[in-house]
Amino acid sequence: MKVNLGTVIQLKRKEKKLTQQQLADFVGVSKAAVSKWESSQTYPDITLLPILAAYFHCTIDELLSYEPELSVQEIQRICFSLKQSLQTEDSQTTWATIEELIKKYYSCEAFLLQVGILILNHSDRLPKQTTSPQIDYIEYAKRLFQQVQQHPHDIHLVIEAKTLEAYCDLAIGDHDAVLTLLGNTITPILPTDHLIVSAFQHKQELESAVEVAQCSIYQQMMMCLQTGVSYINVAQTSEIVAQTLDRFIQIIDIFDIERLNPALVLNVYLSGLMRQVAFHDTTAIKQSLLRLDHLLSAEGLRFDFSGDDYFDRVTDWLTAQALGNQTLRAQDLAIRDLQQVLHSEQFSLYDTLLEMKQIRATLTNLMEEGQ
Repeated sequence: MKVNLGTVIQLKRKEKKLTQQQLADFVGVSKAAVSKWESSQTYPDITLLPILAAYFHCTIDELLSYEPELSVQEIQRICFSLKQSLQTEDSQTTWATIEELIKKYYSCEAFLLQVGILILNHSDRLPKQTTSPQIDYIEYAKRLFQQVQQHPHDIHLVIEAKTLEAYCDLAIGDHDAVLTLLGNTITPILPTDHLIVSAFQHKQELESAVEVAQCSIYQQMMMCLQTGVSYINVAQTSEIVAQTLDRFIQIIDIFDIERLNPALVLNVYLSGLMRQVAFHDTTAIKQSLLRLDHLLSAEGLRFDFSGDDYFDRVTDWLTAQALGNQTLRAQDLAIRDLQQVLHSEQFSLYDTLLEMKQIRATLTNLMEEGQ
């Protein structure tokens, strides 16, 4: 349980469309005092609580907002339910539910972060309310990420929210804002994982040491592949694309990442395919189409994260993450996206390829199975 007074004051003030100065003038304090309340640096004097409650037409209990934070499991359940609704329910109804949940749990930064990610990854599935709906939803998600940063109860959430804010800026084309937020050089990473492993080792807590080491390898390997996708997207020659794919495919095969994280592998293969099309490398295109078809034809295909016989200690760690073992975008939507890409005009030159016909048939079967 915790007091969410600052967050509630901010939310109530914005609902009434007041500035911090206007609220300060009414209560008889400085604008700086209101700012400190909202950032939870200080609390209002107890004698001001009845005045604030009356002004906002709520009870003192509501103002103090004694509410438990959502647990990781509750956030997982809500986000999974919302993703399912975006596939099966009316988008207006789902969006109304999302807005209601945001208001209800506005003080839970972990929830705001995850629902912002959900909006970001499903902006194309939400109601078309303006002429540029996807940009509007990205801006909406960006404001949620900024809200998380205003209440730094968890530094890890703040760092993630800042990164996601930069992603929003990139998505709407504000490239300078990305560089302003994140800088334009790479800061050397000072990993702590090996120190934690060593500490457990010296304490003779080898089970914990093994678990941390496995989770670290797992996470950094996935991050390496994600960065590989970015590198493929900016590769200037077909030779660099081929070399990069060759090296990353070896990693994928050695660690069996097609089973561990098929959604990420799909991104690697698809990024390579898109660049091969740009370079009109038909031989490489055929190979990538075959790899994609092999991935999508796997028995029991599930777009989630998992361990295996080697990574046998990562399950609890994955479950403890905000989204658990769920991917950012539902499997059915990811398959539909790929189907649309492979039927787009840029692939029309390759319609007659046997490999193209084969993967399109596979995607059609997957779509029918998912209905």
